[in-house]
Amino acid sequence: MRILLIFCILGFASGCVTAQYPHQTIGTIHQDNLLIGSEGISIPLPDGDWKLIDYNVRIYNKGTSFGEGYLIQEKDNIATGLVEFEISLDTIGQGYALSEACGNLAFIHRVSKANYNGREQDCWWIDNEGTKRMSGIADQNNRAWNYIATNNIKMPVEMVSVNYRRASRTRLMHVFYSFNPEITGISPSKYFDSYHSEWSTENLHRDSKKNKFINKLKIWGAEFDPRVSAGFNRRTQ
Repeated sequence: MRILLIFCILGFASGCVTAQYPHQTIGTIHQDNLLIGSEGISIPLPDGDWKLIDYNVRIYNKGTSFGEGYLIQEKDNIATGLVEFEISLDTIGQGYALSEACGNLAFIHRVSKANYNGREQDCWWIDNEGTKRMSGIADQNNRAWNYIATNNIKMPVEMVSVNYRRASRTRLMHVFYSFNPEITGISPSKYFDSYHSEWSTENLHRDSKKNKFINKLKIWGAEFDPRVSAGFNRRTQ
């Protein structure tokens, strides 16, 4: 799975350690929302049951901590979706560094409402990634991928995700909603590099099924966006 640490706390170094006692219970099933930390930030969940398969509290320099984890949705031993998240558990005063993701023009689709250094950041985007590459990232996802391997859960060649970033001067929220396009009858891509990718904006029009899938995710992402904002602002919707 992708590395979540695509942010920096202003004035903080990047070193961190993992806390020994996670606050969430692995294996629990969640619907609608997953509450993280004592600050009341909640992760909105798409329809259905989502199992928490990994959760850690990662502590950065100066003692700032983040709750990081993964939920999976599966049917007939096939992964239909993954939710990956990173939520600040403390408040800070410096704000967060400018988000590269909020300004990245290479994504399949991107909506950026705000991206200020040390202040508000509000954007969402659609991207794709091969699951073999995702599973090769060390330390971030051993427990999640061990669960997938141990339970013989079938993964697609790649997943397409709708990703959200919210930040204020005091807190941050990243949530990635990855979907399995193969369960809709879409054939796996042959190439994963940005130039040849069948999901790239240059090539997407060549495959009507992939293009239709992305158009549906654009609608879903826009409709889901207020729920993410509500969760970040300690409300549910």
